[in-house]
This record gives sequence, C-alpha cells and structure tokens, in this order.
Amino acid sequence: MQKINSSLALIALGLFAVGGCHKAGDSPTVEPTTMTAPPTNGMPAGPTTMAVPPANQTEVALPAAKPPAAKDLTHVLTKDEPYYLNEPGANPTAVGTLKAGSKVLVLIPGSPYSQVLTDTGISAYIMTDGLKPLGK
Repeated sequence: MQKINSSLALIALGLFAVGGCHKAGDSPTVEPTTMTAPPTNGMPAGPTTMAVPPANQTEVALPAAKPPAAKDLTHVLTKDEPYYLNEPGANPTAVGTLKAGSKVLVLIPGSPYSQVLTDTGISAYIMTDGLKPLGK
C-alpha cells in the first residue's frame, strides 16, 4: 500500500511541475519573444572558387626508393619508355621518360604494363613490350 501512495505522490508532483499552479479558468500568459539573426561570417552565399595553377607548372614528386643492387636488375629497356607512378587507366599521363638501355628490376610483370624499380630508385609502370630480359 505504501508503494502505491508513493507512486501517486510522484505522479501528482509531476503533474504539478508540468501544469503549474493556477486557478481553474486561468490560462497562463505567454510573452512573445523576438530573436535576432545570427551574425554572418562575411562569406558570400553560393559556391566558392579556388585558383588552379596552370598546367605547365605541374611538379611530380617521385617516390624515393633505395635503388636495387646491380646484380638484382633483371631487364633492360629496348626503347625510350614513358613511365607512370600508378598503373595507367584509359587516358594515361606520363610523368617522365626512361631512356633506352636503362636497367630495371621487374617487380610485377603484367600486360600491357609492368611495375619496375629503376637503377636510380624510381618505382614506376612502363609498357611491358619495351622490356628485354638481361642474359644472366
């Protein structure tokens, strides 16, 4: 019985807190309030643009790798080969050219491109048809 009384007391206290204490027929008055607009940060509305450097100023940072030992080189280039830092897609853009006669270590053979490590430490993708195995 005491549990029921304490539960009823809690309910009554809750109703008092929500409804407040006023006479029947009285309605609480609500004062209208106004809010000011938040200050702007000075940025214009709409899309923004950013300057793009001209295409002739593109610099490519080549990944630095330790060059392989001369005894580990497996192939030689039979012709000048453009090279790519990532495996080329449909419209590849070369970042440089490796000269004919350059010796490389083939890391991942593939068709039409293979990943190589040059004797100067450049890790790149080149056309596989320009590679000739070294006669060891």
